[in-house]
Amino acid sequence: MAMETLDGTYLFISPELEKFLIDNEISVADMLRETKQEVPIALVDDPATQENRQKEPVTLILASTAVIAALTPVLKEVIRRIARRDPVIRDRMLVPVETRDGTVIRNADGEPILHWVDKAVGLVPEVKSEATNIKGIFGMEITLGGEEP
Repeated sequence: MAMETLDGTYLFISPELEKFLIDNEISVADMLRETKQEVPIALVDDPATQENRQKEPVTLILASTAVIAALTPVLKEVIRRIARRDPVIRDRMLVPVETRDGTVIRNADGEPILHWVDKAVGLVPEVKSEATNIKGIFGMEITLGGEEP
């Protein structure tokens, strides 16, 4: 079974920001709408969730890397305005789990086991691995930082 990926960026909301949004009856779609950008979203399974555990849903922003790059500072400002706190945004990249000697660990179906790692900004956005056929699956985590005024 080949791993199917959708083009876009996975959006991870910290529990603190999620609670704030729920308490204020604001959805992720509402928050994205505030950016004045037309970006479709989908609720999908986290590709890093292991098969033997329950799949965790995550929001996928269906947009190009360029649109996400333009959207990020606007989204950050929207969160700053509604939460009155500075958000912290971390870029993430999905990579295969490897043994100490660099061998990709695979599940029973032969698919690589994946996990999210923070990505250094400015690096080439592509994971080159012929063994896993994973090309640049990215995400961002948003959490609230700083003190409330």
